[in-house]
Amino acid sequence: MRISSLAATFLLTLGVYLYWTESQVIDAVAAATTVSNKKPPNLTVVATPAIVSNTVHVIEGQPLTIKVSSTDKTSVWVGIYQNNYFYFSEAGLNLPTGAKFAVDANDATKATFTWTPQIGDSKTVQQKSIQFFAYNSSSRLSSGQVVTIIVDANTAPVFDPNLQTNWVVDAGSSLNIPLLLKKDAVTAALLLTSENLPKGATLSNVTQNASGDWVASLVWTPTIDQVGHFPVTVVAKHNVVNALQASLDLQIQVKDVLASSFITPLPSAQQIVSVGKTLSFKLGFNLDPHSNTPVVALAPALTGATLSKPVKTKNIWYTSFKWKPTSVSKGKTFSETIQVKGNAATAIAATFPVQITVN
Repeated sequence: MRISSLAATFLLTLGVYLYWTESQVIDAVAAATTVSNKKPPNLTVVATPAIVSNTVHVIEGQPLTIKVSSTDKTSVWVGIYQNNYFYFSEAGLNLPTGAKFAVDANDATKATFTWTPQIGDSKTVQQKSIQFFAYNSSSRLSSGQVVTIIVDANTAPVFDPNLQTNWVVDAGSSLNIPLLLKKDAVTAALLLTSENLPKGATLSNVTQNASGDWVASLVWTPTIDQVGHFPVTVVAKHNVVNALQASLDLQIQVKDVLASSFITPLPSAQQIVSVGKTLSFKLGFNLDPHSNTPVVALAPALTGATLSKPVKTKNIWYTSFKWKPTSVSKGKTFSETIQVKGNAATAIAATFPVQITVN
């Protein structure tokens, strides 16, 4: 069904059109009075994917649904305006191949446009503008909105070819693998998944940087029980139906750790202290993952010098060295070694050598 609107007057306001059609011949005063007492029916146009600035992007193979409706029910129809005609059904419409348009059989103020662009439509169709409207057959007023559909090619995301794919990490240490995919034409959100992530490993949420590239990371702190080799495949695709995907193969080697290790920054290995003054500094360290209790020692023994009982704070162990030299030590230099070691039978000590000069 269609209605001619060759005599229609079109008013454009912010991309939304208002139409008025009057078949009767009336004078200017009567026309002004008639129009002032009438309002065009309201119109709502929503789509999946969403309409942004009267434009909707859809990739090849992605279903598009546009819902058209009006809350003004009396004498109102919704449809498509094309070639100077109002269409209230699909018959006679020039739509893209495979596209459908149907008005609700029980409610003429509701209609649905559906289309799934096929491979190649990004070149053959590229974009299609459709003018939806709501028409009041009593007042002969209508309101409308032009929606431009842009068909994007269905292309797979592309991982940055410079990404490092081979990684080595100590058991008990944190691993953060950066992931970057180049900006592409598809605007839908990007999803990362993996079916063989090691236990405890996670993929962060994907965000876009200032250049439009997609960035994320694989985060993992392997346990001592996970020493060995782990192949991991990360799959990327846009969050749309029938989206193509890309994959990145990672190789992660988890090494056994037997030795404790000091945390930087370390105190100076050359210390100077005056007689009667207290020399104090703190050392942070990690235990090997086989151990749960640290053992600290100072060698050779230094009269009056102490190492505090290790305390764990935010997964780091700390011990403090203190010494208050007497006059007996004045003018002398002492070469000391602070040793930290785990309590496991296989544990290897970490050492920190320090020279202390007494003034």
